Amino acid sequence: VFVKLIIDCHTDPTELEQSADLVAAVSPEIPVFLQPVTPVEGSGQPIVAPTPEQVLAWQALMKRSLQQVRVLPQTHKMIGQL
Repeated sequence: VFVKLIIDCHTDPTELEQSADLVAAVSPEIPVFLQPVTPVEGSGQPIVAPTPEQVLAWQALMKRSLQQVRVLPQTHKMIGQL
């Protein structure tokens, strides 16, 4: 079991904190992966990835409640599937 959260520059840290609390209530050992969104051209609305500073701050925030919070980039674009 693991949890993956897609994040962008508009992600609300309060929602991440609530997510961490929900997961920790089940087990603080459940791995959580933060995955910065991959911007997609032509989607109508601009999708902007978070800054590295945001990602690190959010990871630290979630690690207050959880043992494993990792950052994992989306690989779809890298392997030609997006």
